[in-house]
Amino acid sequence: MIGEKDCGLYFVETVSKKQPVSTVKAAPFDPADVAARFSLAGRAAGFRVEQYGEIDGFPLIALTKRAPGKRPRIYLSAGMHGDEPAPPLTLLALLETRFFDERATWFICPVLNPTGLVRGTRENATGLDLNRDFLDVRASETRAHIGWLQRQPPFNLTLCIHEDWDSKV
Repeated sequence: MIGEKDCGLYFVETVSKKQPVSTVKAAPFDPADVAARFSLAGRAAGFRVEQYGEIDGFPLIALTKRAPGKRPRIYLSAGMHGDEPAPPLTLLALLETRFFDERATWFICPVLNPTGLVRGTRENATGLDLNRDFLDVRASETRAHIGWLQRQPPFNLTLCIHEDWDSKV
């Protein structure tokens, strides 16, 4: 069970447009601070950190760590929905413990929806569900993410990490 101050964040009650979210499932936090923590931990673990966009003053970052030789290319994304804080926080914990080693070339976009995370809502600041925006591409976050993806080599494995916020704790 997640404690009150896990990962240096405080858990408070928030409400999604669709239904209430438990205090365990929503953790409004400062994405700029989380991005800074990702940058620091990423550089310490040998990742290249790239800011590929900015939304309402919050950086959109990608971390890349290339392994020598022929290795699988693995892409991980998190933070698509702001009422799902566990995936970005889990990626940060894995990064800080040096989980991402030379077994693969890693590509990580840890916080895709910083304004949703700040508000603790599924949607971004303009009310768009970014997970449903890849066909119409109305959100700046989605445009920036697609632009970054188009500059990458094909991935062997893609994991878009979400949290089951309907589950009972």
